[in-house]
Amino acid sequence: MKSTGTKLDNLEQQAAVKSFLNSLLADKVEAWTQEEELGFSEIYHELIHKINDCVSPLSNALYSSIMVYKKESEFLIHAGANIDPETTEQLKDPIFRNCAEKQAAVSALTCDKETNKALKILFLFRKAHQCEIFPAEKLIPCKDCYKAYIEDLIANSGKLVLVIEDDEPREFLLPGYKAAESVNEIRTFKTTMGEAIHYVIFDSEAMKFLKVEKELGMRVCG
Repeated sequence: MKSTGTKLDNLEQQAAVKSFLNSLLADKVEAWTQEEELGFSEIYHELIHKINDCVSPLSNALYSSIMVYKKESEFLIHAGANIDPETTEQLKDPIFRNCAEKQAAVSALTCDKETNKALKILFLFRKAHQCEIFPAEKLIPCKDCYKAYIEDLIANSGKLVLVIEDDEPREFLLPGYKAAESVNEIRTFKTTMGEAIHYVIFDSEAMKFLKVEKELGMRVCG
């Protein structure tokens, strides 16, 4: 069976990464310290690099994810990239889906025996083809991944972080969420190397209002 899941030992050992993850869980969404920014930068580069493992001849969709599990005071970190099934119809069937999130979760279970009970943070990135601008729905976890992972993130008071290639305004949340305007804001910070990292952070309450696709497969087949 194909697999793209990887345990990121290199990130787990870095003080800057630990500092950033702890700040994220403490509801800090910007104005990070230099060390925290360095930690986010390290995660960002792993997300970008992981895109190279995607297998997507049918969907042409390039997704990478990083899942962070917390065990006592330690973080366990796993990455994954999406793998297309054999037919387009199978993209609409959860049995055959191998989303980036699923691949990271399989790695966590295989390497660390970790389940969603310890899942605290999910990073997700979709790479554009040329200068394509994706609508919000195509940057949010799919319907199957929402049920499989986001619902547990909500229960765990976790965080969802979308890393985006541009800062075009989007509506990620359904109407009715009182803080939608501030949560929908795409934030940006520049690394010490001059790179601009665009991102949106959702807490457990905001995740309940995500604009998840109505039918599985719509965001990659539509």
